[in-house]
Amino acid sequence: MTRKGLSKAEPYLWVAPCILLFALFVYYPFMRTLISSFFIVNVKAQIANFVGLENYHILFSDYTFLRAITNTLVFALITVPTSVIIGFVLAVLARGRRSLSSIYETAFSFPIAISSSVIAMIFQLLYMPSLGILNKMFGCDIHWLSDEQYSLLALAIIQIWMFVGYNFIFSLTAMRSISKEITESASLDGASIWSLIMRFFIPLTLPTQIYLLFMNFSISLMMMSLTNILTSGGPHYSTLTVVQYMYSKLSIQEIRP
Repeated sequence: MTRKGLSKAEPYLWVAPCILLFALFVYYPFMRTLISSFFIVNVKAQIANFVGLENYHILFSDYTFLRAITNTLVFALITVPTSVIIGFVLAVLARGRRSLSSIYETAFSFPIAISSSVIAMIFQLLYMPSLGILNKMFGCDIHWLSDEQYSLLALAIIQIWMFVGYNFIFSLTAMRSISKEITESASLDGASIWSLIMRFFIPLTLPTQIYLLFMNFSISLMMMSLTNILTSGGPHYSTLTVVQYMYSKLSIQEIRP
């Protein structure tokens, strides 16, 4: 191969390992699952009989599955924008390097160092109707995890707290990569913090924010740990997610209505 031909092929050679891994572990399983969905599959995962769209008809006729889809989408729409925006705002506040920067940077990113099971148990204590700090603080009597009206919101608050630190770290890194000369010149010209955010911080960190949106959205769609630990999908399927629905179908665990 000539040097010119090698130069043209070089980008494809760099991405070839990644494409191969995706093909083996993502695209191939996806296509195989899609094809299998039109058949009856036995306990050995062997294709038995062709049934066409009957599997889809049964699935979308299941109220529990439709409720799980709705809960998952609502959960993602609540948690993803909120956690990304809070992480961005914290990054704006912490963008300057100061003598105490390491302290509040650690405090903001601390939640990502705690496992989801531990966080779930901590918030379970906070959400307790009689002894929980939240009800005591606001003078209310809300059953956060057993009331259908509040249970999904209660889990969303936990998810937001868990992922703010992750979003903060990425946003802060992107913001500190912006040239100081740009922001200092704008500040000298009388630009307010709102102008800096709208004209500089958001446009210049937009690739990072888009990455965070997609990453958070994909993680929220796969959420199961919080609802599995705290609510088991209840009350009345109000916190049942798609992944937990699938898990319940593949195990002996019962979904609590």
